[in-house]
Amino acid sequence: LTIEDIEKVNRLPDATEISVGQMLFIPKVEHAGGTLQSDNDFIWPVRGKTTSFYGSKKYGVLNKGIDICVSDGADVVASRAGKIVFCDSKMKGLGQTIIIDHMDGFSTLYAQNSSVLVKTGQFVKQGEVIAITGSSGRADSPCLHFQIRKGEKPQNPFYYLPR
Repeated sequence: LTIEDIEKVNRLPDATEISVGQMLFIPKVEHAGGTLQSDNDFIWPVRGKTTSFYGSKKYGVLNKGIDICVSDGADVVASRAGKIVFCDSKMKGLGQTIIIDHMDGFSTLYAQNSSVLVKTGQFVKQGEVIAITGSSGRADSPCLHFQIRKGEKPQNPFYYLPR
């Protein structure tokens, strides 16, 4: 990994202006066998177009994750392995929602699904199908609302998902 790689992925004009505490994307390192990735890395829960970003406002509500538009009925997969700790439609505006505890201080939330394929207490593997996309909750078209949380604090998913 070179400083030029970091400059490029972060669109930095001058790496000498990087400061302590500044948030940076660090690209995955390639080796002869391909990209190095472990089960501890987050993966995209669906493939689609991000239409609402972390920190934006929609319906007057601050977005604590990202909204990814997909075709109706697409598979939603676990971004990382973990234990299902919430599986319900009681969270206001989120519709059919799943929360996975990754047992390391991180959890992920998957909302606005049309159906849920897992149960509370179940353990899932990274990439395992956990739900089917739809438009429950506030969604007016098929999309997945996705959050990554560290403790109880929502994080910007783009800091954790592969590019």
